[in-house]
Amino acid sequence: MACVKQAGRFTCLLSGLFLAGPVMGAGDSIDADGWRLVETVAEGQIYHREIEGSSVPWAMLVTTFDTPPERVHAVVVDYDHFAEFIPNVFKSRVMAHEGRTQWVYHHLHFPKPITDRIYLIKSTDRKCQVQQPCYRVE
Repeated sequence: MACVKQAGRFTCLLSGLFLAGPVMGAGDSIDADGWRLVETVAEGQIYHREIEGSSVPWAMLVTTFDTPPERVHAVVVDYDHFAEFIPNVFKSRVMAHEGRTQWVYHHLHFPKPITDRIYLIKSTDRKCQVQQPCYRVE
C-alpha cells in the first residue's frame, strides 16, 4: 500500500491477491511496473499486473479518502477486525509479530460456485518520507 496526501485529501494504492478478479477491460497502457488500467469505477481506478505462472493477476485500487492519513492507516492494519467491515472476510487474525512485520490469517467466504480461500499474508509496515510523513504497508 502506498499513500499520498494532496490538498487535504488522501490517496491510497491498495493491492493484493484478495482484490484480484477477471480482467474487465483492456487498457493499452502498461506502466514501468507492469500495472495496466482495466476499469474506472466510482470508487477509483482498478489496475491489474500479471503474475508469472498464474492466470489471476495482482489487482490495485487507486482511490481517495477525505480523512487524515493516520486514520486510513489504522483501518488498513486492523487485521483482527477485517471480518467486521470487509465483505467476504469470514475470519482474519494476526498469527505472529516480529518487529514491524505481521503474519495474518485470512479466511475468505464466497457464495457458490466460488470456493472459500485461505491465505497467510506477510504484512510489513514501513516508515517513508516523501515531501511529508506517509504510511506504507507491504
